Amino acid sequence: TPLTIEYFTESGHSEPKCRLPLSQLELHLEECERTRSCLVLTHLSDTGVSGRKYYVRTAGVDLLFDWYFALLTAQAAKAAIFYGTLSRAGVGVVSEAKSVSKTGQLYKVGTHNFDMWRKRWFSVNQTHVTYCANKLSALPQGDFKLGPPENGYRVEVGVTHRIPAPTSHTFQIVTPERTYKLCADTSEERDSWLHVFSCVIENYTESEEDLKHCKSI
Repeated sequence: TPLTIEYFTESGHSEPKCRLPLSQLELHLEECERTRSCLVLTHLSDTGVSGRKYYVRTAGVDLLFDWYFALLTAQAAKAAIFYGTLSRAGVGVVSEAKSVSKTGQLYKVGTHNFDMWRKRWFSVNQTHVTYCANKLSALPQGDFKLGPPENGYRVEVGVTHRIPAPTSHTFQIVTPERTYKLCADTSEERDSWLHVFSCVIENYTESEEDLKHCKSI
């Protein structure tokens, strides 16, 4: 049975108005109606031709990102657990996903010595990390995957960079491709991020169930 997403005209209806196979959906985030973000689901035909687009809006951007990551996870893993309701222009769609471990603001600096520290909004979803210009940005500016320690992934306290960090609460995520230099506003916030990143790396798995304890502290 193919994994699908369904939406209903009202929450009490037993039959969905539409049922969409996740394998035939293309997902992306964009800004709709000025600065308001939305999730766009494009239904693809069996030959990959783009068809109807479904625009999903939520009351808050955090819930929108929850949905985006949940659908990406479901497409990759062929399974997902959903709860609650989500509205699309007054139409209820299955639910809110609970797979995001942590979201919040960090300072990030580029790879060059004279790059400046800039605020970015980070989200950790299982082993997938994305960062945006700010909380309301529709499109991520970048992303990377976390992996097991034996493949070269680790978290370290402190960074070395020519431009001083905004605070002393710095740390870095080392991957085989790149080292991400980050900075938190407080030591408590840094420790919370360190806990999540370290937990995912040390307990690396593609299973959402096995990583459900890697949440913000």
